[in-house]
Amino acid sequence: MIVFVFGFLGLVVYRRACGPIYIGIDEFGAFWQEQQRIERLTFVRVNGVQLIATFASQESKLTRFFWPSYRVIYRDSVPYDTYRLLRSYGAQQMLRQRAEATRDKPSEQGDFI
Repeated sequence: MIVFVFGFLGLVVYRRACGPIYIGIDEFGAFWQEQQRIERLTFVRVNGVQLIATFASQESKLTRFFWPSYRVIYRDSVPYDTYRLLRSYGAQQMLRQRAEATRDKPSEQGDFI
C-alpha cells in the first residue's frame, strides 16, 4: 500500500515538474506540445469519446513498428470546441490517407477497355 502511495505521489510530482501539455491545431495541422517540444499528430482513430494519434515525426520506420508512440485525447480533457475541431480534422485526415492508399495501390481487376 505504501509503495502505491509513494508511486502515485512521484507521478504527480513528475507531471507538475514537466508542465502542462497543449493540444491544438494550426496552419500545419494538429500538434502536441510538451514543454518546448512540438510534435505533429497523425490520427489513427477518431470517435465521440476519444482521439488516438501517433507522432508524425518519429525517427524511423523501425521505431514506429516496434515502439509506436500513441497519444489518447479524451473528450473531457480539452475544451468542447477544441475537441470538435480536432475530431473533424482527424476524420478528414484519416479519409485522405485511405484515399491516397487506394489510389496508390494497383487495381486487382485490371483495366478493361
